Amino acid sequence: MKRLLILSLTCLVLASCSKEQTAREGIPMRVDPSLDGTKASITTETLQEFWLNVVCPADDKYSYLAEFHKENDKWDVASRMFWKDENASVDYCAASFGGHAFTKEEFAGSVDLAVPADQSSQEKLNSADLLTLKKTTVSYKDTKEGILPVKFSHGMTKVSISFTLTDVFYNAGWGLTLDPITSVKLKGANLGFSFQPETGTVTVKENSTADVTPMPFSYKPSSAKSKNAIAVYEAILPAQTIKNGSLEIEFRIGSGDYYWKNIGDVVLEAGKNHTLYVITAKIPPYQSYIRDHRYVEMGHGLKWATCNVGAENDYDNGILVAWGETTSKNNYSSSNYTGTAQDALLPADDVATVNWGAPWRTPTKEELNLFLNPDEYTCTYVSDYNNTGTGGWTITTKISPYEGNTIFLPFAGYQIDANRFDGQGSYWASSLNDNPANPYCLVINPETIQLDGAGYSRWYGLTVRPVAN
Repeated sequence: MKRLLILSLTCLVLASCSKEQTAREGIPMRVDPSLDGTKASITTETLQEFWLNVVCPADDKYSYLAEFHKENDKWDVASRMFWKDENASVDYCAASFGGHAFTKEEFAGSVDLAVPADQSSQEKLNSADLLTLKKTTVSYKDTKEGILPVKFSHGMTKVSISFTLTDVFYNAGWGLTLDPITSVKLKGANLGFSFQPETGTVTVKENSTADVTPMPFSYKPSSAKSKNAIAVYEAILPAQTIKNGSLEIEFRIGSGDYYWKNIGDVVLEAGKNHTLYVITAKIPPYQSYIRDHRYVEMGHGLKWATCNVGAENDYDNGILVAWGETTSKNNYSSSNYTGTAQDALLPADDVATVNWGAPWRTPTKEELNLFLNPDEYTCTYVSDYNNTGTGGWTITTKISPYEGNTIFLPFAGYQIDANRFDGQGSYWASSLNDNPANPYCLVINPETIQLDGAGYSRWYGLTVRPVAN
């Protein structure tokens, strides 16, 4: 509900003056701050300070840059302020932003500001809000008893993030009493803006994006009647338009990391509340990190990396290595092979362990072979993965409670001598065949996905998709 919040006038009456002072200095000016019908975050009840710039065209003696502070529910101003006389008029504007001490030069021009990235408490959220009164002209005789009205408007936008945790969380015992969300980050919004106090104009500064930690606002637990739990978080941002797919919300439930991106543009308007609805239907763990490398739970207690060794994204090739070697090279031949002579792949010879650190490792043949069980996994050939132009296979688990979790294996190619073979992919296993010259590998091409134990020599250059327990 929109409310007009007007502070008690008695709290704002400046020090009284004698008749002699009044005659010599003018008529005491009192100030009444209030908030218009919009609501972003802060209210005049929680407003602790603001800056007021008054310009008297008739006599600069009656121009002021005044700083108002609220202490013990009373407002104190740095100096007494007066109207010149009953016919005098003034131009004035006001602003409040996170304790920023505005100057006369800023009120006459502009100032570059930014909302704080940490808005995790009500106090920090309020400090991100901008209250502004644009330039207004008023004369003493047009006011009630000489009271100068300072009617603030919100210059920022409040963004509410409404998380719905669906019935799968209720069925698993999550969110029955306390909010199970342990962290929230809002990414992709610009935090910087240019502000003109005199006009109240706010212009967002492009390329000022930073991660925002919003404030937990409310939580409605799930119940037998309503199995959906709802958690609401709030943040304050400059007005802006965020393009499709550019806004991301990253949050954690238990040990699982979740990600949401906007579909369609998000238009944030000053003084208004914009709600983002995030529906979560997978219980944790979903995605998380081991040593800064993301993984997906796929069942059997295995955490599969979402990309190859040497890759930044799931559709990148990564590096090629010979079995038992830990670095890539330009030529893969039997004459320059320096890999292990052991019959098993030791941690010191495992490219996943050496490059990513334990517990990351190259999967065994049994672990790769799990993907070929149609009762537990769905393997699907993809010619153009997520519009990246990369072909490969998606592996999707059917194992509860991870149903729907997916990894993508791109056609990263393989190499023999100096010859690179693209349009397919071969992934090393840590296991050797009966013939120790031939390790197992998972071979993928547009027609098939299968385990091979005889067609690849250990000195060939293949890729590795790490796994951890």
